[in-house]
Amino acid sequence: MTRLLIIIAALAPTATACVATTHGRLGARSGPVPVGADAPRPEPALGEEQGQAPDEDEHWFTADDYLVSPKPYEGRPRLFIKLAKMMTPPAEGTKSEARFLLANGRELWTEHYWRSRVAVQADLSLGTMVFCTQSGGRAPDNKDQARRTMWILGPITDVSDLYKGVVAVGHRNCEVSGLRIPIR
Repeated sequence: MTRLLIIIAALAPTATACVATTHGRLGARSGPVPVGADAPRPEPALGEEQGQAPDEDEHWFTADDYLVSPKPYEGRPRLFIKLAKMMTPPAEGTKSEARFLLANGRELWTEHYWRSRVAVQADLSLGTMVFCTQSGGRAPDNKDQARRTMWILGPITDVSDLYKGVVAVGHRNCEVSGLRIPIR
């Protein structure tokens, strides 16, 4: 038992490790700090700290990403919009529908899809159509979240809290940093 505790203590990545004494009691002693544990880390390049590739925007979207919905926008915020990649472009033979591959591996044929870009300050006015996440209207924290979260499409309905970095889209408050603008 004592040898096991010493081995575990020797593998602990802290500067102070607990070690077993010959009497079977635990005591603290200073041990060597693992190499590189307190060495300064180099500054990451722009976008690198969040794992963004050079062709990805602040929400981890690339030029070939689309937001898609099985149903059309009908004048009120549209829910359940997902990020996807176009597999088959629309054509006469497909009734103008395109085939998309969703992040969960499912395919969707739809004519309701949008390219989008990150919103800028000039976009933030009443009535501007925007996408925001259903997860509290916050910008995605990472690429996986961007690919798997659902989005909302709707007009900005209130800008009175814009100074706080928030606008309303329907009944949802959305962070300005998480907004996207639909483009065709």
